[in-house]
Amino acid sequence: MKKHIKQKSLVIISIIVLIANIIAVLSTQAAIVPPADVVAPQNIAIAFTGNDLSLGTLGKLYCYGETQADPIYYDVGVLVELQQYDGGWNTIKSWVDIGNGWAIVSEYYYVEPGYSYRLKLTHYAYDIDTGDVVEKIEDYSVGVRYTTGSN
Repeated sequence: MKKHIKQKSLVIISIIVLIANIIAVLSTQAAIVPPADVVAPQNIAIAFTGNDLSLGTLGKLYCYGETQADPIYYDVGVLVELQQYDGGWNTIKSWVDIGNGWAIVSEYYYVEPGYSYRLKLTHYAYDIDTGDVVEKIEDYSVGVRYTTGSN
């Protein structure tokens, strides 16, 4: 009788331990996988990106793009494309800079009235040892509209 009680107790304890382990594994997986409505950050190398598009007098646009990463591990690049809207976005001018940990484009460009303009920016991080692209991020500036009466 005692042997039979010991066996039942052992089975019950084993089941409890098994259930506890399953709960622990499931709770760990739930913590690792974000819910579907959460956007998880993707930046693995690029620490900062920035841009600015400003309209000055007589159609003078200030075009700015910047990319930063840790210079110990990464070289970075920024491609800045000035785009004009004429039924679709078309690149009319582009600039590029590459540097160790920091790249910046800061340029002025005169544009025609009657159109909207924006910057398309492509930020790159390169492995400092191999030169391979580690990360690429595309983004856009706010748009500006240049009319003859605006400046």
